[in-house]
Amino acid sequence: EGDMFWKFCQNNWRLLEKINRIKSENLQIGQKIKIPIACEKLVDYSPLPKFIKEVELLNQFVLVDLENQFMAGYEYGVQKFWNPISSGLNNEQTPEGHRKRDARKFGYKYGQEFKTPVGYFKIGWKDRDHISNIYAVAMPYSVLFTTVTTLTGENTYYFFHGGDIAGFPASHGCIRMFNRDATFFYNWSKLDTPVLIVPKLKDIKAKLKLVKAP
Repeated sequence: EGDMFWKFCQNNWRLLEKINRIKSENLQIGQKIKIPIACEKLVDYSPLPKFIKEVELLNQFVLVDLENQFMAGYEYGVQKFWNPISSGLNNEQTPEGHRKRDARKFGYKYGQEFKTPVGYFKIGWKDRDHISNIYAVAMPYSVLFTTVTTLTGENTYYFFHGGDIAGFPASHGCIRMFNRDATFFYNWSKLDTPVLIVPKLKDIKAKLKLVKAP
């Protein structure tokens, strides 16, 4: 496990997995990866703000950046962790080959998108051993962040959960993360913890106005 990334950054190879949003064993021939000039500096790196003043009164806060596929958890405005994600499959960010394979596998029309909801939400119920009621696949360490009700009255549930990360948006709307990160998040997050999901990192300042003070 981690052989390819270990060759470049022995003691910090797991951080290379996080930065590249993919496990070493899932790398494809010819796939480009990011390698830092100084691996020892990886421990201080974060793709998201390390401090957010607007949430310094909140004991917990979660920020999700869909553009770059990262999320972070905060306590009183200070970042406590970050990790890569894989959000909803879409025609802009998801490679065509993956979209075709996924459509064949799950039997939907090629070109259909499964975009992750954006906006301000709160953590709901959790299920350590959740199974999707639509696709009958395991969604370990599921943490609900919103429910969308269709015009026909059907509910669609959106979770943070463990699973494979391909390095790009590939889920059916949920937010996937490495199983080790999902386990940590499941134990860390509390009921009603605020969650802000933004399409682009530059949207954070404007969207933070949606976050309510305690």
